[in-house]
Amino acid sequence: MNKICFVLDCHYSNYTERLKTTSLKQYIDLSLYEEGIGFIITTNRPNDFSDYKDLGILVYDINELRNDNKISLSYEILPEDPTGIYPSKFPWNLERFGLNIAARLGYNIVINLDSDVLFNRSFKKGEFYEYMNSIFEKDVVKTNQSIFTYEKNSSNEIFHLHQNYIDHFNLNFEDFEYNSLDGPVIIYMGENHKRLQDFFEIWNKLSEFGYEKKMGYGYEGIVCGNWSLTIPMSGFKLKWSELPFVPHHNYEDRY
Repeated sequence: MNKICFVLDCHYSNYTERLKTTSLKQYIDLSLYEEGIGFIITTNRPNDFSDYKDLGILVYDINELRNDNKISLSYEILPEDPTGIYPSKFPWNLERFGLNIAARLGYNIVINLDSDVLFNRSFKKGEFYEYMNSIFEKDVVKTNQSIFTYEKNSSNEIFHLHQNYIDHFNLNFEDFEYNSLDGPVIIYMGENHKRLQDFFEIWNKLSEFGYEKKMGYGYEGIVCGNWSLTIPMSGFKLKWSELPFVPHHNYEDRY
């Protein structure tokens, strides 16, 4: 039986307040917690969600989650002043810690959304769980956002170091398996929660490798490059799919 949860990595006051009006509100309005569907928030402002504890929503301080990860604490720094950092300077690889929490709690379908994403279709009681089961595929990453096509020796920043990684890690995947994605809607579907744990472990390994640059190169915070490698290395497939979520960007939110 599939276990489903939402995971949102949400930082700074503009976004914590925005989340309260988007998917978090819709989750509560649909009473999805009554269907056993979880909602996990990783944030640098946990107190912003103190009023939600009685609703089964789990809130984690991002710094407590990674207090034993020296590389993350050293390289994935959240600026005190977020003005102008979105989206290029934000350490998007931080999202892996929410995936890890979900996997450890036994969830095998993780819906990862940005704070300004909304449901774009109506669900009656019980329908959302049925819908998610109807689109389930084991060991697949799904998105309804942009898919980037890998080309060998590409100068694109997402792929420009791939040959170095391929040689170093002795990878032997077909070119199309290195395709990547970009956008605020991602669903990780594992045959079981341990498969998502595997995905996290490889994502974390590649993140640390990229930040440290012990071999003289690394993707650092280019999460799309890391996803491109993590997906095949963990035995997952990337697929575009119709999904019931849509971004609703406000200029004011983005500092």
